[in-house]
Formats: sequence, structure tokens, C-alpha cells
Amino acid sequence: MTENPNPYAAPLTQSQPIARSPAQDNQGLWREGNLLVMHKNARLRVTCVKTGEPASHSVKRKVTWHPPWIIVTILMGILIYAILAIIMTKRATLSFPLSEAAYRNRRSWLMRTWIAGLLCAVGFVSGFFLLVNQITLGVVLLIGGAIGGIVCLIVGQSTARILKPTKITDSHVWLKGVHENLLKQCPTFDT
Repeated sequence: MTENPNPYAAPLTQSQPIARSPAQDNQGLWREGNLLVMHKNARLRVTCVKTGEPASHSVKRKVTWHPPWIIVTILMGILIYAILAIIMTKRATLSFPLSEAAYRNRRSWLMRTWIAGLLCAVGFVSGFFLLVNQITLGVVLLIGGAIGGIVCLIVGQSTARILKPTKITDSHVWLKGVHENLLKQCPTFDT
């Protein structure tokens, strides 16, 4: 990327083309089975993490993880679970390189999910108003809007997530869902 000589120009967006040298691409990345292990400060390769093709976009995402055993504490109470999850959650901010096809596909699915979610919300709210005159239609819209909204939340969450963190420490992140071509280029992680 070339520097913009105009100090008053708008800042570059997150989806700007990636330009890095190959020497920068090999630092802080390893593989452990089918997982990518990366240092929190490492930069991912110029290869798309989803398709293995050359990347043209970079999407910055915050990833979080907490130990799976914390979910058992819900049995003791939701408040205990929430407190432990807040205390023990590890976070990292990563930039994921995506090819043009993967970037467009992700953006398209997110747009569809937002539109479907808005339609479900309109149906849910309309159901309340129809309960006065047309009870059956009102109940159908309430239930359909609620179920559709939950489905949209689940699909939207899975679509927005590019890679799934399986573990985060103070210095490293383990990621699932990385294309095998990118994993083959990484050395084995030694603890």
C-alpha cells in the first residue's frame, strides 16, 4: 500500500488490499493438527484463510474464548457462570485475509441475515397488534417472528465468524476452520 500524502484524507478501511512481503508472512504462525496456532501479534499470510486463494481483503475481528468447563457452572446459577465467563475470557483482535469470492460470499450472507432478521422483527411486532382482532394470525406471527429471529441470530453469528478460536492464551491463539493449503505452509507447533 502506498502512503497517502494528504494528512486530511479519510482513513483507509479494513477491506483495503493487502500488501506484505513473503518474509513477513512466515513469522508467528504454526500448525497443530488441523488448527492454526498464531502469536497474537502475528500477521496472517496473504493467502485467504477460507479458500486458500490469494487474498484481496482483510477483515479485522475480535475473537473471544473461555475454558469449556465454565459452561457447567450454569447449573449453580447464571450469575456465577456470567461472572466466571467474564473473568476467564481471553480476547484477541486479528485481521483475517479473505479472497474476493470469500469476502463477497460473507458479505452477501450477512446482508441476507440482516434482512431476514428485520422481517422477523416486523412479523413479531405485527403479531402483537393483530392479537386484538385476529388472534390466530397474531399468534402465528408472534411465534414465527420469534423462531425466525432466533434462527437469524444463529446464522448471523456463524456467518460473521470467519474462524473459530479453540483456545486463547496470553500470547497465542488456536484457530479452527483454516484452509488446508495455508496450514501446509506452517511449521509444526512445539510447546
